[in-house]
Amino acid sequence: AETRRRGCCQLAAAAGLLVILLITLAHDGGPRRFGLEPTGFDRLTGWRQDHVSEAVPVFLKSCLRFLSRSDSALLDPLATNTDFGQVGEWRPLCDTAANLPSGDDESARHFFETGFIPFLVTDYAKPEGLFTGYYEIELKGSRWRHGRYQIPLYRKPPDIGSHRPNRAEIEDGALAERGLELFWVDDPIDAFFLQIQGSGRVRLSKKRVARVGTTARTANLTCL
Repeated sequence: AETRRRGCCQLAAAAGLLVILLITLAHDGGPRRFGLEPTGFDRLTGWRQDHVSEAVPVFLKSCLRFLSRSDSALLDPLATNTDFGQVGEWRPLCDTAANLPSGDDESARHFFETGFIPFLVTDYAKPEGLFTGYYEIELKGSRWRHGRYQIPLYRKPPDIGSHRPNRAEIEDGALAERGLELFWVDDPIDAFFLQIQGSGRVRLSKKRVARVGTTARTANLTCL
């Protein structure tokens, strides 16, 4: 009986410590994992030496996309933690950018310095960290098989069932002539890396680009 009572006391003490720990974590007032703090352009390494004018055409491309919406529309309706304002608030900036002299770094630098505020990204209040970039592979392709475009990119079979063909079987024609070809590309190595990456772009012409992404995997081959 004494042993059982002692075990119950130990269990109750452990449970009490767990509750205290959970309450402490729930009310943790430490620095956030991801933070944004306004800073100055002088903190940007190379700001005075970079060809800032090269950023203006990129900004104008964004203007073309969101200025087609009403002035009262939110610039980014999906944003939850940051308010990017309404489209109408960005229109004067887009108009100013469109009138900047091409290739003039000083004019572009003044435009950004007077119209924008840089933010310092912090990691648990530390200003140093690591950003990683996402590589999106681009393939040359066609919707029809012809000429150099002989490598198929398949969509997911609707009746794939329990037997999923492996890479060798698919490359031997397990999915061929079933109307599953999304695109035909010109390079088997590029197609292989797109399957590894899980997504990418297929350039169909100078002005037409299609994006593809993974919907299923069968053995080591990706269906798009």
